[in-house]
Amino acid sequence: VYKRQIYSWRGAQVRNILEFPQYYPECKIIRLEKNYRSTGHILNAASGVIGYNTNRYKKKLYTDAPAGEKVLIVRFPDEYAEADFVVDKIQKMMDNNISPGEIVILYRINALSRVFEQKLLEYDIPYTVVGGVGFYERAEIKDILAYLRVLINPADDISFRRIINRPRRGIGMQTVAKLAEIARDADLSLYEVIASGIPLPVGKSIQQSIRNFVNMMEGFRSDIEAVSPSLLVEEILKQTGYLSMLESDDSELAETRIENLGQLLTAAVDFEKQNPQASVRDFLSSVTLMTDVDRWSHSEDKITLMTVHSAKGLEFDTVFLTGLELGIFPLSRALDNDDEMEEERRLFYVALTRTQRQAFITNAVQRSRFGSVMEMVPSPFLSELPDDSIEKMDLVPTSSIHLRTDYKRSSVYKKSVSKSKYFNGMKVIHPFFGKGTIVEVRGSGEEAIITVQFAKSGKKKLVAGFAKLRKI
Repeated sequence: VYKRQIYSWRGAQVRNILEFPQYYPECKIIRLEKNYRSTGHILNAASGVIGYNTNRYKKKLYTDAPAGEKVLIVRFPDEYAEADFVVDKIQKMMDNNISPGEIVILYRINALSRVFEQKLLEYDIPYTVVGGVGFYERAEIKDILAYLRVLINPADDISFRRIINRPRRGIGMQTVAKLAEIARDADLSLYEVIASGIPLPVGKSIQQSIRNFVNMMEGFRSDIEAVSPSLLVEEILKQTGYLSMLESDDSELAETRIENLGQLLTAAVDFEKQNPQASVRDFLSSVTLMTDVDRWSHSEDKITLMTVHSAKGLEFDTVFLTGLELGIFPLSRALDNDDEMEEERRLFYVALTRTQRQAFITNAVQRSRFGSVMEMVPSPFLSELPDDSIEKMDLVPTSSIHLRTDYKRSSVYKKSVSKSKYFNGMKVIHPFFGKGTIVEVRGSGEEAIITVQFAKSGKKKLVAGFAKLRKI
C-alpha cells in the first residue's frame, strides 16, 4: 500500500491523485475517514470548511472520541490584545498542569510571531520557534540591527562585516581581509579604517563604493540623535537599497522578509509609544535584551510557535490558530485564483486538525503592518465553519472602534468591476511600496482587490480595506 499526503507547496499536484481513476479505472478508492486524534466538534468544524473545496475526494471524518469543547473564535481590537489573550490563556493552562509542550501557536506568515514572542518573554514562559528562527534572529532583522549597532558603536567589527556588502556593493571578502590587516596594524576598527581616509590598496571602483558607504553611514549618524528609532530604521531600509533588493525579487521568501521588516518597523513604533523620550540606543538595547533572554532559556518543555506549513503531521493538546484575516490567511494572492484559495483552505484544515482537545481561532479588527495601523477584514474561512461546532467571543469595545458586521463570504469571489473610489489608471502612492498605477479593480467596497503596478516594487495585489493607498 502506497500512501502519501500531497500538497502543492512540496511540489505535488493534487490532480495527479484526482485523475488517477481515469487512467486506472479498475482501481479501488479507500477513504480513510476515521480520526484517532481530535474530538467531534473539531472534526466537524474542519470538515465543514474543507467541504467548500471542489478539487478533492469527498469524505466525512468521524471519531469515537466525545464531542469535546466547541472551537472558540475570538475577535480582538488589535494584535496586542490577541497576544495578551493567548498568552494569558497559556499561563492558566500551565497553572492547571497542562504541559507547555502540548500547546502550539500557529500562524500563516512568520512575521506574526513577533508580538507573541514578546508577550511570552514578558510572562517568562519558555518557547521555541519551529520551522524558522526567533523574530530577532531572522537574517533580514539581524542585518538592519547590525546597521544600528555600527552607528552606535563603530568598533563593532562583527556587525560591520555583516553589512559592508549587504546589499551587494562590490566590497567582497578579499577587500574586507585587506581592511582587517590595516585595522590590526593601526589598532583601529574596520569602520574607523574606512572612515579615517587612510589610503586603501583596492581598485578605484571599490574605493568609490567604500566612500559611498561611509557617506551614507555618516548621514545616518548625523540623524541618530535627531530622529526616532522608527524613522531611522525606515531611512536605513530605503537608503541602503535593502528594501529595493527584496522588492526586485518575486519569490515568496522575499515577500516574507519584507513582511518581517515591516514588523521590525512596527516594533520600533511600539517602543516609541511606550517610551516617548527613547533614543535609537535605547531601542537597540531593548532588542538586545529580548534576544539574550530568548537564548538564555534551555528548557525542552516549551510553547511551540510555528507556521501552519510546519505543523503537518504534528499534534497538540491545544492549538491557537491566529491571524485569521483576509490578506493574511488566506494570503492576498489567493483571492483571484481558485486553485490557490483551495490550497489555503487545505492549510486551514491542516492547522485545525492538529489539536486533540481544544482549538482557539483568533482575528483582529486592526493590525500594525509596516509601521502603520490597517483595518483588517475577517477571513472567509470563519464564515465557512459550521455553527453547531463553534462559539464566538467578541472582545472589541464597540465604543472605541468601528466593527465590521457586513462581511459576506461571496464578496471574496466577486469578479466584476463595480463602483469604487479606486479605478483603472489611477495614480496612487503606498506608504511602503511607493508610487504606482492601478491596473485592475475587482469587487467593491473595502473587499475590492486592487492590482497596482508600482514603479520600484512591481505588481502587487492589495485589499482596499487596508491598502492605505493615497491618490497622487
